[in-house]
Amino acid sequence: MVLGWKENLGGEDVRRIRRRGLAPLEFVLWLPVFLFVMALMVNFGTLATWRMRGEVVSHDAVMRVRSPRTAGNEAGPSAPVWPAPAGMDVQADNPIVQLDDPQLISQRIRAVVRGPLPNNFVVNPLLDPLRGNLQGTSQIVRPYPLLPRLGPFSTGTISNSLLDRQWTNAEMGIPNVSRRTLALYQMPFDHHGWASFESEWRAIPSISDFAGLRVLEYDDDWVYYGHEYRDWHFMGTRDFHPRVIPDRCTLNFREIRRQKVDPLIDVPLPNGRRRLGEVTQLPRSLTSAFLAMFRRTKAEMQAELRMLTMNPPPGDPNVGAKIAFIQRELPIVEAKISQLQRFEARIPSFEARMATRP
Repeated sequence: MVLGWKENLGGEDVRRIRRRGLAPLEFVLWLPVFLFVMALMVNFGTLATWRMRGEVVSHDAVMRVRSPRTAGNEAGPSAPVWPAPAGMDVQADNPIVQLDDPQLISQRIRAVVRGPLPNNFVVNPLLDPLRGNLQGTSQIVRPYPLLPRLGPFSTGTISNSLLDRQWTNAEMGIPNVSRRTLALYQMPFDHHGWASFESEWRAIPSISDFAGLRVLEYDDDWVYYGHEYRDWHFMGTRDFHPRVIPDRCTLNFREIRRQKVDPLIDVPLPNGRRRLGEVTQLPRSLTSAFLAMFRRTKAEMQAELRMLTMNPPPGDPNVGAKIAFIQRELPIVEAKISQLQRFEARIPSFEARMATRP
């Protein structure tokens, strides 16, 4: 019956009966392949993870030293995040040549900030747009978690670039109150000319009537009345020295002389006369300034005297002393005003002689 029953089965059922029990065998045969593929997946995931972590570390490396931060000497990430043998560094990067496009900056400006300049002026590379590119790098070698016979894997050098130049005062080493030109340019220095100038400068105190030059920067009357009446007007001293005060940068010596030096000195005119400079006109400047100071002092002293005599402050024991002081000083101030007025009347004739001298 059994044989008959088997003989009555269809062809498909017979094939199913013949394969029964082969699935476990096939699974056993394919299991190494499955495990190998799974190990490759785990290894690839580990490699990708460390690669992404290396990107973060290289970015952090360059950002830690970005101006004004100075964390370059600090310790790196902790061991679980970035083990000790792993690399983390910052180095100079290749310049961005697109920043040096001639269409972005005129040739004249390029010469001022990049050079070359005439008259032996050397331009320091503080404003060079091709400097200041940084690159943070990281690299790590790790063993594979599975299939160790494959050996360790390396992420290679992972880099992140940064243009760190902001051209701030601190970055360029220029204090906010410092002269920029001394940091941007190396000025030509004439040692022979400097020695001659220093010799002449040291000889100034030995000239005759040197004490008369005291009025140019430290006059006794100016200091005295500025101290006694500092609540009214002047305070301290005033400097009357003629100076060359530049208001713009130029390397044209002739232009500097025309704009800044010629106004100080007497310049011959075509008609045989001279245009008087500020040095020759210094007596007029001094007389006008001192007359204005003494006249204002006189007016304010008179106003103070009227106030003290007509409406004295109640309870002030020094009213009498103040009135006596002003009454004593007023004639002195008036005498100085008269003396200066007489000298002021003589200035035109003096200047006329100076203008026609050969």
